[in-house]
Amino acid sequence: MQLSIFDLLRPRIFRRKPTVRRRTRPGSDVMLLEMWLEIRREFFPDRPDVDEYVIHWSRRKQKRTLAACYTEEKRVIVARELNYTEHHRWLHPLLYHEMCHAILGENVPRINGKRQWHGRSFKALEARHPHLQQFDHWVKKGGWEHAVRSDRAKRAHHRRKLAPQ
Repeated sequence: MQLSIFDLLRPRIFRRKPTVRRRTRPGSDVMLLEMWLEIRREFFPDRPDVDEYVIHWSRRKQKRTLAACYTEEKRVIVARELNYTEHHRWLHPLLYHEMCHAILGENVPRINGKRQWHGRSFKALEARHPHLQQFDHWVKKGGWEHAVRSDRAKRAHHRRKLAPQ
């Protein structure tokens, strides 16, 4: 907090209180949660514990990370750049990928002390999804970069529309 000389001269009862920003954990996005539960029922019917995860869109701009699974916190964050109808077809394989992380949890093998998040057991689970190869192809061919650029352009256009003329 930065104080000015006027803050010091002002009587104590009129001084501004420092603003404390609390990070609130948002609840699940309805569409993402429904998709998550559908995937769990279809591929992992014996793992209802995964239903406890909170699934929501990211608040920040993403460049590299399409989604992230935090197993200890039981939450998944999906890049907001994918929250457009033209990209929703990729959410199913993406959420499946993150669910594989949730299923394996912290029981990931280590090699030389480093966790192998995408090791053999993960790849074996991931291979069960019928559209994962198409999703990987989309990412490798620039689909993700296009989604990021498209999101930036749409947000910039929206800001220009709202700006006073």
